[in-house]
Amino acid sequence: MNTSWIINWELILAIIGVVFSIVQIIRNKQLKDSLRKIKKQSEVELWTLISIVVKTFDSLEIARSGIQNYFSKCKDIKGMTVLQNALMSVQSARRGTVDQYKNLLKEASLREENFSLEIINKWVINGRLENAWRYRQALKLLETAEIPDSPISIKDVFKNYPLGSTHQSTKLQPPSNSTKDIKKDG
Repeated sequence: MNTSWIINWELILAIIGVVFSIVQIIRNKQLKDSLRKIKKQSEVELWTLISIVVKTFDSLEIARSGIQNYFSKCKDIKGMTVLQNALMSVQSARRGTVDQYKNLLKEASLREENFSLEIINKWVINGRLENAWRYRQALKLLETAEIPDSPISIKDVFKNYPLGSTHQSTKLQPPSNSTKDIKKDG
């Protein structure tokens, strides 16, 4: 009689252990699902912010072009000074926008589990990298081992991915005084 009491407690403890394990498995799955949703939402927010930065740059580029156009036609010294100051402000904002874009692109690469050339090409396919300059900025974020041995033809990249080539009208380029990146990148 004394032995059966011990066996019953062992059985009860085993059942409690199984129930506890099942609860932990369910909680773990729920936490993973929640984390996955948060990560997805964060990724969407990051790429939305990148899109806003690109649109801001486009607006600044239009303003810069307009100011330069008026500046070239202006005959009034006082007006030229105002336009020159406005142009310098817009160019400074453009540089800041390009820096912000590079930082956000770096953040996007860090959020990828295995950032690689394949991921960059997927970004081209879905329109996240819409021109050669942006593509080169993403390539700069690769680990040295990930860089292909043969040179990459950027024209071929955009030719192979029609979606990326349709978005090339948006041109986030480095500010005019930062052409060293373009020369380095080819």
